[in-house]
Amino acid sequence: MLRLTFVSGFALAFWGGCPADAQPFELRTIVLKGEESPGAPGFVFDQFTRVNLGQDGRIGFRASTLRESPRERIARVYMAGPGGELTLVASDGDDAPSGVGEIDSVATPLLANSGDLAIPIGLRGGRSAVLVGRPGDLRFAAIEGGGVSGAADIPEIGSTSFSPAGVFAIQSRTSNDREIWAGPAGSIERVIEARMQAPGYPDGAYIASAGFTRVDGSGQTVSLAEIRGAGYDGERIEVVADADRVRIVGGPPTSPDQLGVVSGGSVPTTRSDGTIAFSALYRENRDEDPVESSMVGLPGDLRVVTRRGDPAPLRDRAATFADLNSTILSSRDDVAVHAMALDDKGEFFEGVWLETNTGMVPLAIEGDQIANREGATLLDFESHSSSRGIGMMSGGTVAFLGNQLNPSGDFAAALIIADTTSLRTVVAVGDDIEVGQGDIRTVQGIEVRGSRIAGELTGLNNDDGWGGFFNDSRELVLVLDFADSSTGVFSVVVPSPATVAVLTAGVFYGRRRSR
Repeated sequence: MLRLTFVSGFALAFWGGCPADAQPFELRTIVLKGEESPGAPGFVFDQFTRVNLGQDGRIGFRASTLRESPRERIARVYMAGPGGELTLVASDGDDAPSGVGEIDSVATPLLANSGDLAIPIGLRGGRSAVLVGRPGDLRFAAIEGGGVSGAADIPEIGSTSFSPAGVFAIQSRTSNDREIWAGPAGSIERVIEARMQAPGYPDGAYIASAGFTRVDGSGQTVSLAEIRGAGYDGERIEVVADADRVRIVGGPPTSPDQLGVVSGGSVPTTRSDGTIAFSALYRENRDEDPVESSMVGLPGDLRVVTRRGDPAPLRDRAATFADLNSTILSSRDDVAVHAMALDDKGEFFEGVWLETNTGMVPLAIEGDQIANREGATLLDFESHSSSRGIGMMSGGTVAFLGNQLNPSGDFAAALIIADTTSLRTVVAVGDDIEVGQGDIRTVQGIEVRGSRIAGELTGLNNDDGWGGFFNDSRELVLVLDFADSSTGVFSVVVPSPATVAVLTAGVFYGRRRSR
C-alpha cells in the first residue's frame, strides 16, 4: 500500500484557485471511522488498511475495529456491495471452517468476477491458509500441513494472488528456495518445484527462487526467478509456468550472440488473456550489444514496445528513452511504459507513455500542467515512502500517486489520472472534502492498494491476481486520512475524456470546496 502524507520542509498551502464547481470528481463515502461495524455489536470502525475494487463494483477491505468497554481491538475483513451496503466476511478470533482451529489473523481480500473472495489467513498455532468463497460460506482453498479435504496441502504459504477468473497462484518455500503452486480452488498443484532443472539450461542449473507471482485466468503463472548452479549465480530471468510445463521466456543465454531476450530484468506483469510485459536485455541482431527493451506479448510471441535510446516524445523538446522502469498493461489491449527520458539538454524526466498506432504518446511527464488545478504542475511520481505505482484502466487512462506543485511553490501529495487529453488531480492533500451532509474535512493522507514488489509497485491492471484500486468501469477506490485524525474509504468514478470535454464546456460537478 502506498500512503502519501505531507512532508515537513514545505509549508503546505492548499491551492484554492479553482472554484468548487470546476472539479469533475465526486467522491462517494463508503465508510468512516467511528461508524458501527455490521455483524460486530459494540464495535466501531477505527482504521482501514488495504482496499481492493472488483470489476462488478464490490469493494473488499481489511479494517481495525474497536470496542471501548471492555476495550478490545479486532481486525476484520469486509465487503461493500456496489450499492455501498457493508457485510462482515471474517474476523480475527473466528472459528476456522472444517473445525481446524481459530483464525489468528486476516489479510486483505482479493475479488473474483464470480463473486468469490480469497482471504489469506493465519491460524492459531502458526499455520497459514487461504480461504475462498462468499460471506457466510467460506472454505479452505489451501492450508499448510494439510488435513482439510479438498484444500491444497502446501509446505509454506507465502504471497497469494487470485485472478478475477478465480485462479490462485501461491508462493511457497522449501529450505531456501521458493516454489509456485497454482490453479482454481480444489485443483491447486505445484507448477514450479524447488530446485527444479531450469529448462534449456545446462544440467545442474536450477530455478532457485520464483519471485512474487502473477496469474492469468487459465492458471498460467508469471514470475521473475533466479537461476543458480552450473556456473550461474542468481541470474534473473522471467519464467512462465502452468500445470503442463515451465518455460524460460526468451530462452536461456546459450551463446554470446543469442538473438531475442538475453536476460531478464524487471518483474513481469500479466493479464488474463496470457499477455505478459517486462523489461529485459534484448538483441535484435548479432552486430549489436543487448539493449534494455520493453517487451510485450504471449510468451512465445514477444515484440518490442520501445528500447533505450529510442525517441521519447516530450511536449516541447526532443528526448530519448533512458531507464525503462516497467511496462504497464490494462485488462484490454492498452500498453504503456513508465520510464526515464533524457532530453537534448542532458536533463532527465520521468514519465508515462502510451503506445498508439502512430508511436509513443506522452500521458504524464514531470512538469506537465494539471488541467483542473489552475497553475499546478506534476512535480514527480514519487511518494514519500519512495515507492512507485502506475495503474492503467482500459482506454489508456493511467492512475498514480505523485506530487503536484502548486502556483505558490508548495507541493501536495495527490492521486492523479492521465489520458491523451489531459492530466487531472482526483484529490490532493489539503483538499476540503464533504464526507457527509455539511461535514467538511481536510485531507492529510491518501492511500491506494497496489502490488508491492521489492519496494516498488509494478504496473497494475486489476487483472493479474493482485487486485487493484480501479476497474474497467472507471471507478477508483481509496482511503483518505483527515486532519482531525479521522479516516474513511471512498470511491470515485473517473469521467471519460469525452465526458470531461463536456464538463469543461460548463457542466461541472464536484464536492471539493475551495477556500
